This record gives sequence, structure tokens and C-alpha cells, in this order.
Amino acid sequence: MHYFDHASTSFPKPQEVIERMQSYLTQFGVSPGRGSYQLSQRAEELVEEARGKLAKVLKIKEVNHIAFTMNATHGLNIVIKGYLQPKDHVLICGYSHNAALRPLDRLKRERGVTYDVIPVDQKGQIDLALFRQKLTSTTRLFIATGASNVIGVKADFKEAFGLCRSAGVKILFDSTPSLGYQDVDMESIDFVVGTGHKSLLGPSGVGFLYVKNASDLPPYIEGGSHGNHAMSLEHPEKMPYKFEAGTINTVGIAGLLGALDYIHEKTFARLAERALAFTEMIWKEISCLDTIVLYGTDEIARKVPIISFNLKRIIPSQIAAELDKKYNICVRSGLHCAPLIHKFLGTLPTGCVRISTGHQNSEEEVALLIEAIKKIH
Repeated sequence: MHYFDHASTSFPKPQEVIERMQSYLTQFGVSPGRGSYQLSQRAEELVEEARGKLAKVLKIKEVNHIAFTMNATHGLNIVIKGYLQPKDHVLICGYSHNAALRPLDRLKRERGVTYDVIPVDQKGQIDLALFRQKLTSTTRLFIATGASNVIGVKADFKEAFGLCRSAGVKILFDSTPSLGYQDVDMESIDFVVGTGHKSLLGPSGVGFLYVKNASDLPPYIEGGSHGNHAMSLEHPEKMPYKFEAGTINTVGIAGLLGALDYIHEKTFARLAERALAFTEMIWKEISCLDTIVLYGTDEIARKVPIISFNLKRIIPSQIAAELDKKYNICVRSGLHCAPLIHKFLGTLPTGCVRISTGHQNSEEEVALLIEAIKKIH
């Protein structure tokens, strides 16, 4: 099997992930910090070690301002539904995922929240003129996605972020497609969400939410937690416990810790360089096909390791199925939960084929993929 769907989830996972999860489950697999006995304390130490190492990867000094979530979708829902009030106005970038669009559209129906989509082009440039035009006195939040999960292009939000800060507009940054490939001053942003199972190489079911000022958001779920006396009927306001009600996914956090150990040893820079080298190789080889339509840019410095394309007269799902059945190659086809960018590209209703490379791939696999696409073409 030749796996080229790392933007969906990284695979295979590093051995460190498996070992950390196994160690937790077999040696001290209890609830962290809920007891005064040693096993519980060890579990708590594991969680805090993972939080600290994640903070270093994110370059965030306020470690306790990072809460563990189920995934990036969970974090986006916490911020969007917790921060926005009736009649608020929101700006959202054209690279956004349904994980941001759907909760926002629900608030449009239920609370009268309004929003405007600000396009981001195939080179990652935001429409700043439109951004300035749509930025009003009622705008409270800008939802920005670091890179498109469809075309694999990083967005340039520097000026837009500056406009938001001048206007007192909060910034919610979805780091999911770009983490490890994009330099962003996380501590200058109000809310950052991400997931553990993609570029962080961890297991599914664990993500994170960074909140600069805890007072900006109410608790999303309330229940048992650290941070308050058990007799109190009020959920704690203190970070990170404000957003970690109930028993957290400790085994998933253990796996994430293993992934962070692996990343620390290998370095994000080396892992990213290898994945992007494969992306560049594939783009150069298939771009010469006369029936191919490539989306995004060939400027590798602007990219994360994603290539999306279509072949004329062949629908994306048929291409993906043929790659799977004939060559045992896994790629993604369809709309990738990102309708705004597909509308911008004109690829509705069938979407496109997405190749996403990882450092786990080999040159032999890349050569096989290129040859397979040429044969289908």
C-alpha cells in the first residue's frame, strides 16, 4: 500500500506514538490527577509533559493557556459558539473548512450573526481591499485558516491581522493544514486551534485550543475538573481546566507526546523539507500532461505538501478508484469539506483529486505515483 493522504491523517505513525500509548495503558492507565496515589500522579505528569512540549512546538510561552480538545473541529466550535453574540459580524477567509463554516452558519440562523467571506487566491494572497471594506464597527472576529487543505497554499495574513488588531477584532487561527510549514506568531493571536493526527503525527481524537485571554470565552462543557473545589457548582475559570471538563483523552495525549518526542528528534524542518521535496517532484512531473489541470502554485515556498488536480474527461472519484485498484495507491478525491475554495476554483460539484505527501513516503513510491497518473492520463 502506498499512502498519499497525509493531509487527512498521517500514516504510519512513529513507533514512539505506539510505545507511549502502550506504556500508559499497561503501566498507569488511570485518570490523571483525580487521585492522590502514584499512578494518578504519573498520568497527570504525562499530560503536563505533553502540554509543555506542544507549547514549545507552537512557540507559546503560556503553557497553561493550551487546552487539549478532541480535535480542531472541537476547538473551532468552542470559540465560534462561545465568543460570538447576537448580531455580531464575522470575517472568514476563503480557505476555511466546514469545521468553521457550519457552526458559523448555525449562529447566522440562531443568533442573527452575519459573516462575509474574504477570498484568498491560488498564491495565498488575501483580497485586502475587500477586507477593509467589510471590516465594520460590528465585526468581532476574523476566522483565518493557515493554508488551504485543497490546493496546499499558505495564506499571507500579515496585513489582515494588523488591520484586525487596530480595529480591536479578535483573530481565530486554524493551524490544522499549515502547522510545521508556516511561521506564525501564535502568541499575538487570540485563539489558535489544531489537531494532533496530521502534521503532528499523533493519534486521532486529540487536538488543542490556545486561548490568549481565558475571560474571552465561557466553558463549552461543564463538569468534573481540576481548578475548583468539588463542592462548587461553578466550573473553573482557570486555564486549561476551563475547557477540559470530564476525563480527558489521556491515551491520545500519551500518543501525541510520543509524536512530539519524534518531532523533537527529527525536527519539523527536516520532516517538512522531505515532504515538500516529494511534492515538488510530483508537480514537475505531472504538470507537463496535456489533459491535467493543477490548482494552486508551483512556488514550493508558498506550499504545504498538497497537490490537487483534475484530468479532463475523467471524474476525480474514478481517478482515485483506479489508483487504488490498479496500483494500491491511496489519494483523496471529492470536495475535502471545503466548499468555499471549490466554488472559487470552479470545481463543483465533483471536486478534485488530492495528493498529500509525508516524510514517511519514499522516492520509489513517488515514482510509482507519477507513472500511474501518466498511464491514467
